[in-house]
Formats: sequence, C-alpha cells, structure tokens
Amino acid sequence: MRQTTGLLLAALALAACSEGASPGKDLATGPLSLSIGTIGPCDFKAAQNLARAYFATAQRKTASDLIRAMEQAGAGTATANTNGFAVFQLIASTRDNHLEAGTALNGADLTIALINCMDVKVTETRSLRQILTGALDYGAYAYRQDSEGPVMAENGVTGVYPVGGNFAAWIGGRALLYSASVPAVFTETVVVGAFRWGMVYDATTAGPNPANDDAVTVAICPSLAGVSDASAHRIGRNHATGETVLQLDLSGLPWFPCPSTTALQPSSGVLSRVLAFFAPKRLYARVRTPGGTGGLADGFSDFAVVDAATVNLSYLTQPVDGFVKAPITVAVKAVAAHGTPLENVAITLSVFGNQGQPVQLTGAGPVFTGEDGVATFSITLNKTGGYRLAATSAFTGFATVTIVSNLFNLQQ
Repeated sequence: MRQTTGLLLAALALAACSEGASPGKDLATGPLSLSIGTIGPCDFKAAQNLARAYFATAQRKTASDLIRAMEQAGAGTATANTNGFAVFQLIASTRDNHLEAGTALNGADLTIALINCMDVKVTETRSLRQILTGALDYGAYAYRQDSEGPVMAENGVTGVYPVGGNFAAWIGGRALLYSASVPAVFTETVVVGAFRWGMVYDATTAGPNPANDDAVTVAICPSLAGVSDASAHRIGRNHATGETVLQLDLSGLPWFPCPSTTALQPSSGVLSRVLAFFAPKRLYARVRTPGGTGGLADGFSDFAVVDAATVNLSYLTQPVDGFVKAPITVAVKAVAAHGTPLENVAITLSVFGNQGQPVQLTGAGPVFTGEDGVATFSITLNKTGGYRLAATSAFTGFATVTIVSNLFNLQQ
C-alpha cells in the first residue's frame, strides 16, 4: 500500500528484458511464484496468485474470474486478450482509487503475467518490471480504447493525449499506457526528467497508425527555478534509433493542469521518490510516429525537459557545380549545443553576397527540419555564374543563425 514518508529520491535500477509475447505459449510447469518480472511463458497459476496478492477482496473475485476465462480459452486467443485488457483496466481503477491490497510490484508482476498469456505488442520492454512498478507507484497506468480523457501520471508531472482526443484513432485498437521516472540519460543538459512512456496494445488490431505525423502530445511540468532563459527549454526524446529535441507546442494544453507545486509521495514500490517543482511552466511536444503495427517501438519512449542552449547549423549536403535551371540538392542540419538533432527548425536559403543583376532562386523554403534535424532542398537558379548560399534558421526562443555554403558554379 502506498504511504507517506519523508523526502526520498531513489534511483531506478535498470534490467534488460527480452522481446514481447506471442500467441499460443505453453503453460509454465515450474513452481508457483508471486514473482514474474520478465516477458516469458504463460503461467495462469502465477497470474491468479498475483491477482490475489494485489487486489482487495472486493476486486479479487472479478480478477480471478477474468483470468480463469483467459485460461479456459487458451493463451493468445481473442478471449484471452479481451479479458487480459479487462484486468489491466481493473488494476488501473484499483490503483486510481487507492484500493489495492498489495504492492505496486505485485501489480507490475501481474501485468507482465497477463502480457505473457496474451497476443499483444509491447513498445517498451526495457526494465519493464521496474517501469510498471513506477507506473503504479505515482506514475501513469491507464487503459484506453476510445475518446477518453488524457492519461496523466498520478504525480501530475507528465501526461499524454492524442491530437484530436481520440485514443482509438491513434492506437488502432485498445491499449495499456504506462509511464514512470527513469534516470536522465540525455546528450543535452536535462532540466527535469526523465519519464519513460510505453504501451501494450492488441496485436490482432492494426496497431498505431496515425492519420498525420503529429499523433500524440507528451506534456511535462518542469522546474524552472534558477534557470535564467526558459525559452531555450525543449522536450528531449531518447529512443531506440537516437535522440531528438522536439519543438514545443506553444498553443496551450487545457487538458494538462500544471500545479504551482507538486510533491510526489514515496511508497513501498521500486520508484519511491519525492520531487518538488517550483514556478513550473508547462512544456509539451508532439511525438511523431512512423505508423504501422509496431510503429511506436522506437518512437514513444524516454522524455525529459532539456536546455538546448543554441541552434547550430551545418551543410549536410553542399551545393555542387551544375547547370542553370537544373535542380541542385542541398541539405542543412540543425543541432542543439551538444549535437542532438533539433526538430521543426525553419531553414531558409538565399544567395549570399550576390552583387550583380538579381538572380531568381526557387525552392528556397522555408523547410522545417525533421526528427533527424535535417531540412532538404531542391533548388534552381536562373543565371550562370559562381554562387554561395546562405542558410538561415528560425526557431522560437533561439537566436537566428546563418551559415554560408561552399562556392559552386552554374553554366548553360
């Protein structure tokens, strides 16, 4: 049970986990245990024991009946999925109403035991037991299937909500969403963080496949105490294929209340901690997901508020000699102070130092950088001669930066 004690800030121990569950698993024949902890074979008896440990009497029979129905239908079946998600929903409501009899660790192990008996995909399996424990211990743990409310961490520090407010459209079915605090491992200076977000979703459905790039908004309420230039703050995202500093959504988030102070109460779980945020300001960024089943595996992961400090530009692809009115490819990269790619920086090209007759430059932008920090142009010029290009950035809260390209020549 959660309980209030003195100030504590505990580090999260990381433990690697194997890949997600698959249907049709054989039942485990080993000894019964109250601990599962990793993705592995289906063990309905262990799931029942964990349900008895986690739930109080009022919810225990409901959970037991749902797990028994899963066992009767068989691991990885449609019935197992339906009832497994129903138990996730029961865990969430039990946690939200402070009705649990067992610990957050019991709830985490029960969640993993259910995953092992379902046909689901898990977008984030790193340290899954610890993350789920933290999710149930003042983090975020919520079942979503339709146009329901945002998923908020119990501590009020972070939350997610799909653009348009429709979870079904974003998820492509039903899902368990979870988040917990993790050690801050980012290239840029971390102001507040970090939080790991993950999802367990139904593998029998289409899976996450957003209609547009801006699929979901991640929000964090950071501490700005002692920071002289809040405008340089962005949300950093660290995922399987790399790290990105995301553009802020400056439109405001009515669904995400940012309290004037937040105290996270410690408990008996792995992630017991207390944080205090003074003079907070909401920061939020859109997470781009590539779409398709499993599309979130490297896109919906660790987030932290970082101080990007500066915009640094470089030519990834320099203009080369060519012909008048023939396309020339130019690519410019924008990175933060320590080299992390910056998303959504507006880059504009112009002819540098042209002192003759005006030259017409087409395709000059602005072009916005992607999550790799790169803006790619296809330009043409209408006159022969030697040229240099100036690439200029525009990024809210940051000084304008201009860099000049190599010399290149055009002929008829």
